Amino acid sequence: MQNTTVIRDNHNIAEILQEGYGFYLEGKVQENLLSWRSGSETSQIEALEQAALMLEKLISDVKEHGTPQCTM
Repeated sequence: MQNTTVIRDNHNIAEILQEGYGFYLEGKVQENLLSWRSGSETSQIEALEQAALMLEKLISDVKEHGTPQCTM
C-alpha cells in the first residue's frame, strides 16, 4: 500500500511542480542515499528502495523532458 501512496503522491507532485519535478526527484534520491545508514536494517532497506524508485522516476523524467535546467 505504501508504494501505491508514493506513486499517487508523486503524480500529484509532478503536476504541481511541472518543470521542477526533476529537481524534486534528484533531491529525494540524494536525501535517501544520505540517510540510509541511520536507523534499523529495515529502515535502511526502505531508504535504499525509495532511492531506487526515485532514481527510476528521475531517469524516466529526463528521458521524457531532458535534463532539468535552473532558469532563475
